[in-house]
Parts: sequence; structure tokens; C-alpha cells
Amino acid sequence: MKELLPASFYTVGCKTTNAAILFRAADYLNQLKTEEQSAQESLSQLVAQVSALELIAQQYEHMAVSSTASNKSSIQCQIVRHSYILCFLYI
Repeated sequence: MKELLPASFYTVGCKTTNAAILFRAADYLNQLKTEEQSAQESLSQLVAQVSALELIAQQYEHMAVSSTASNKSSIQCQIVRHSYILCFLYI
């Protein structure tokens, strides 16, 4: 079990008792649990951010489609207007 613990959890070169190894192993497990919880919280925050960004992207796409449709009608109006102007210039 001593070999499974990181070097920072035991004194190198010193003989350690089984109780000390178990105590350090328990500390290491607690540290790993804390790191896991922190990673889970970070993951949850990142998932929430991704969801928010996807929603924003969808809204922008919807705005772009709406804008394109209105731009097309605006362009069509401009073409018709220019056509009438050209017709009146040549009359």
C-alpha cells in the first residue's frame, strides 16, 4: 500500500508503521475526493456555460435568418425603386 501513495504522503528513507501508512492513505483518499468534487463542480459550471452559449448561438442564428429575410425584401424594394427611377429617366 505504501507504494500506491504519492511520495509527498510519506517520508522517503524512514520506516513507517502500518498505522501511519493507513492514516496517510486515508488522507490521500480524502484529498482525491475533494479534487473529484471540485472537478465535478467545474464540469457542471462548464456544462451550464455551454448550454448558455448554445442558446445564444441559436438566438443569433434566428436573428440572422430573420435579418436575411428582411434584407431580401429590402433589396427587392430597392431594385423596384431603381427600376422605376430608370424607367422615368428614359421616358
